[in-house]
Amino acid sequence: MEISARSGPGRTGIKASGSSLTPLARVTQLVQPQLGQVEQRIIKQATAFDPAIEGYVTYAIGGHGKRLRPLVALLAGGATGQINTEHVDLAVIVELIHVATLVHDDIIDEAERRRAQPTVLAGRSREQPARFARAK
Repeated sequence: MEISARSGPGRTGIKASGSSLTPLARVTQLVQPQLGQVEQRIIKQATAFDPAIEGYVTYAIGGHGKRLRPLVALLAGGATGQINTEHVDLAVIVELIHVATLVHDDIIDEAERRRAQPTVLAGRSREQPARFARAK
């Protein structure tokens, strides 16, 4: 079972043996269809940006990560009843804000790497990522 596009024991919550699921993986299964919707909406959102910065946005969200914030938003929605489109909207918004804050931190800190991966800023002039921060 794959839980996110970046797979591996530490990322998906699947134990290394693959034979049994961790608690995180079991919980994630409860909202897996909605997490798929969130991922599709995030990708769609990236393509809606100005073409001059679309590459930056796509790169920034392309890491996928664990998507814990959308998971929590969806689980909270499920705890109050049936998960609906507003819960999916919230999960997308929360994740995009989170990614934006990471990019902002990288720009302010002039960071070249985040978690052993090149940042949006890496190898670019400071003016280019600043356009990302000012984009609509």
